[in-house]
Amino acid sequence: AYAGDLLGNLWKFDLTDANPANWKVSYNTNADGSGDPKPLFQAVNKRGKRQPITARPDVMMPCGPYQKGYFVVVSTGRYLGSDDFADITVKSVYGVWDWQDAWGADGTDKYLGYLEAPDGNEFRALSNASQFAASYADKLTFQEQRQIYYDADNGYRVMSDNPLDWASVPPTPSDIEHVGWYFDFPGTGERGTQDVVIRGGYVILITQT
Repeated sequence: AYAGDLLGNLWKFDLTDANPANWKVSYNTNADGSGDPKPLFQAVNKRGKRQPITARPDVMMPCGPYQKGYFVVVSTGRYLGSDDFADITVKSVYGVWDWQDAWGADGTDKYLGYLEAPDGNEFRALSNASQFAASYADKLTFQEQRQIYYDADNGYRVMSDNPLDWASVPPTPSDIEHVGWYFDFPGTGERGTQDVVIRGGYVILITQT
C-alpha cells in the first residue's frame, strides 16, 4: 500500500504477512530491516521546500519494458485551511519507479530519497543515490516534463514528451538514467489535491489554484 503525508513523504507499506503485527514500512536504512523506516520518495521542489501530499496516489505495472516493480504517480499540494490560501510555493506531480522488486532481497535500503535543489547546471540528483549507484550517483535522476501549450478557454494543457532513459539495476555509468519523471505546476498557487487516476497508461489529474 502507498500513502503520502504532509511532509511530502511517499510511504510504501508491506502488508503481506498474515499477522498484522508484522506489517511494516517496506524501505529501511539497513537491508536487514534493523534501521529507521524510510519513505520510497520525498517530494521537494527546486527551492528545497517540502511539498505536502494530501491526495491518494495511483499505481500501475509494469513501469517499463522488462522491468520489475511498480510505477506510482502522486500529486502534491494541500488545501485544508486558511493558512493554505497564501501558499504559492511550487507544487508538482511525480511518476516514481518503486524498484524494490527489481533488487530482490537486497532492495529494502534502496529508497530514492528526494531530488536535490539544482546546482548551476540545473541537474537534480537523488539524495540517496550513493546507496545504490556507487560512483555514478550523480547520473541518476527524474526526467522533467514541461508545459508546451495551455488552452485557457478550455482548461487543458499540452505536455512535453521528454523521453526516459530507464535505469538498469544496478545503475550503469551511462550519461543519465531515470527512475521517474516530474512536472512542476506552472500556475501561481497551483496544486494537486484531487486523487490521481491512471487509465490505459495515461495519468488524469485535475489541479486547482
